[in-house]
Amino acid sequence: MHIINVLTRFDTPQVHKALQEQLKDSSKLVRKAALAGIAKLKTKINTELVCTLLLDPDVEVINKAIDVIVQFNDPETVKYLIPAMKADNEFSRRAAVEILNAIGTTNSVKTLLEAVADEDWWVRSRASDALARIGGERVVSAVLELVRDKD
Repeated sequence: MHIINVLTRFDTPQVHKALQEQLKDSSKLVRKAALAGIAKLKTKINTELVCTLLLDPDVEVINKAIDVIVQFNDPETVKYLIPAMKADNEFSRRAAVEILNAIGTTNSVKTLLEAVADEDWWVRSRASDALARIGGERVVSAVLELVRDKD
C-alpha cells in the first residue's frame, strides 16, 4: 500500500500499468490504494477493469471505484455497468445507478433503453430507475436523437 503511494509520484506508463494490475489484488487496502493512485494520476484507465470493482465485497472499494469511474467519464462506461446492475449485492446495483446518474449521455440513454428490455428484472428495474433519475431534458434530448437511429 505504501509502495503504491510512492509510485503515484511518478506519472509514467509503467506506473499506470502497475496500478491497474493492483486492482486485482486480494487485499482491499491495496485495491483502494491503487484506485486512489489512478485518480491522482488522472491517466486513461481500463474502464472495464475498474467497473469490475463495483462487484467487490468491500463497500469502501465500491465507493472509491464509483469516484474513479465518474471522474474519468468514459463514454463506453455504461456497457460495463450491466454486470453490476445484475448483481445480487445491493451496493453494486446502487453503484451502477449512481454512476449512470452522474455520467448519463445520449449513448448511455440508448444503452439504458436497451437494458429496459433485458431478461433480468433487476436490470430492467435499475435501467428504468436510472432513466428516471437522469430524466428531464437530457433523456428527452437523447430520445429525440435516437428517433433517427435504425434500432
